[in-house]
Amino acid sequence: PNARLLISPAEWDYVKSNAFHQANDPYVPTGFIAWAEQRVEVFDHTRELLPGLAPMPLPGHTPGLCGLFLAQEKVLLAGDGVKNGWEFVRQQPPPCFFSPQAAVESYKRAAAAAAVIVPGHDRPFRIMASGKIDYLADTSVNISFFPDPADGPRKITLASKE
Repeated sequence: PNARLLISPAEWDYVKSNAFHQANDPYVPTGFIAWAEQRVEVFDHTRELLPGLAPMPLPGHTPGLCGLFLAQEKVLLAGDGVKNGWEFVRQQPPPCFFSPQAAVESYKRAAAAAAVIVPGHDRPFRIMASGKIDYLADTSVNISFFPDPADGPRKITLASKE
């Protein structure tokens, strides 16, 4: 109940000005805004939030989206600024409520700064000199199903390293 909500100035303006309505962004919880206003702390994106932890502006998906950059480790927690490796390698912007061009520029900023990127919807990866990515974790899909109601569940696991 006492948590602070940190938000960039551009993102808070996007919410407070109702620009998200004009952008047809269905993900801003409008009923949450008045409640959040009491807890919101707008941060200066040019300063560290904590020692070694800096916001990195990654506009595109939304106007004020910021990732979190661990400077010493050169790790970027990118959220939807880099949604997944497939889009990142192809320079294909995620669904944007702001600017596809800004999203591609954010990819370039992320690649220039980070040794490792933790995307919002994928596994962490490292960018190789060739421009390809190297995933740092295996992927797996677990499927449970009941082919016969008299039996217990059966499980299938598909796993691979990209």
